[in-house]
Amino acid sequence: MTLETRQQAILKKLNERGFISTEELAKQYLLTPQTIRRDINALCELGLARKQHGGITLPPAMNNQNIATRLGTNTAIKQQIGQFAVRVIEPESTLFLGYGSTVVQLIESLPKEISLTVVTNNLNAALSLTQFPNIDTWVSGGRLRQQHHDLSGLPAQNFLQSFRADLAICGIAGISAEGELLEFQHDEAELTRTMLRNSKRNLLLADASKFMRSASVCVATLDQIDALYTDCNSPELAKLCQQHNVELQLIGDGL
Repeated sequence: MTLETRQQAILKKLNERGFISTEELAKQYLLTPQTIRRDINALCELGLARKQHGGITLPPAMNNQNIATRLGTNTAIKQQIGQFAVRVIEPESTLFLGYGSTVVQLIESLPKEISLTVVTNNLNAALSLTQFPNIDTWVSGGRLRQQHHDLSGLPAQNFLQSFRADLAICGIAGISAEGELLEFQHDEAELTRTMLRNSKRNLLLADASKFMRSASVCVATLDQIDALYTDCNSPELAKLCQQHNVELQLIGDGL
């Protein structure tokens, strides 16, 4: 089956954002929801999309992309999120830096002479931190995940468990409609959970594609997060943050 031009455009946007609502597509193309659903059905039949909560999301196999792909996706907005979130980092503090390409983008906005202690299992983050002479970086051991450039497993968890941080800065694979924070792998969830549990304050960095994105393992819920930095200007997400007492910081187009 060959995709029509509109279906190709919908798929392109879906790959950029991770989730699109049926209502948004109908408004964009000035079509009825019934017409848009025919396009949605065609994409789902080909295994290129999956129906979820009033729209479509990427299938799980396409969501769990390697780090090189994720670093090249939504780069501009991830940079903006990092530039905004970096303002809350106090000199001389101890940070957990978790999974995620947006976490790596935040490092580029750090003042060059800032003095910090950073604890991470994120190898891209650790490599980026080598350009900062006053940051003392601790990197976990564990199993190397080549595609994701990070370390996981029990050695990594035990290492992170031994630290106490002022601030944990983490990414996430998805945020559910109920406010659950989701990851693809159990190891990922355990390590993020450990960071959140052992930090005084928790920041979540997530571009708009993460809201309503499906993944199989629940890490935590939004009530374990102090602030969410995102470009997702969704009334549903705003309501969730209010219910869970999360400070919502809208970035870029989300303003």
